Amino acid sequence: MTSIQIANLALAKIGENPDVTDVTGLDTSLHGTYAALFYPQAMGIMLNAHAWSFAVETATLTAESTNNNPLWWYAYQLPSDFLNLMLVVDANFVEQAQQPADSNFSIESNVLYTNINNAVITYVSNAVAASPFTPPAQGFSALFVEALATLLAAYFAGAIIKGAEGAAAFQKYMQLFEPALASAMANDAQYRKVRPLYIPEAIRARWGYGLFPGLQAGETWAELGPVGSNNIS
Repeated sequence: MTSIQIANLALAKIGENPDVTDVTGLDTSLHGTYAALFYPQAMGIMLNAHAWSFAVETATLTAESTNNNPLWWYAYQLPSDFLNLMLVVDANFVEQAQQPADSNFSIESNVLYTNINNAVITYVSNAVAASPFTPPAQGFSALFVEALATLLAAYFAGAIIKGAEGAAAFQKYMQLFEPALASAMANDAQYRKVRPLYIPEAIRARWGYGLFPGLQAGETWAELGPVGSNNIS
């Protein structure tokens, strides 16, 4: 389903005529203007809420010749479509190491600083937000569309209906959005399986014990997901 169809589904939810023809500003009607304003915000919220299978990408990075952060050994320019970091590993240990990217990096001005050489990253891409007319190759799941359209419906309702009635409609659809998002996330989670992590002592020593806080030799991690914002500046 395209961005235009999703915007029109949102309008239909609140009883409005689904007549949007563009979500980038070319449609200057009232509905089109609101769609151009609200669609990027709603999609941004969705992409940041979960590592959707359609948005997950892998990239091999090349270290920058200049490192402006002396706290880290290496600096890498991140891809132009980078949104959130899920995983960073040494290319020589991609199969053996699947540690969550939680404390072994810093991101500053779209540059990744880390002590990992030959970095390979798994990340959430914002390509579908940058190109709203181009859905991902496998398409959005029906549950993802439902959650996104419900969030858009909340924005449309608050802007179009006005007054106390509009505020009530906004709250109604925001309450509907929460379970819709949860269902979409649960459905999408089935498309990614992560093997438990075993970190040999030699690898922990090579990378530095500080990269694996709280993890002892021979212990495992099974969790993999987007990192929190505490490591990103």
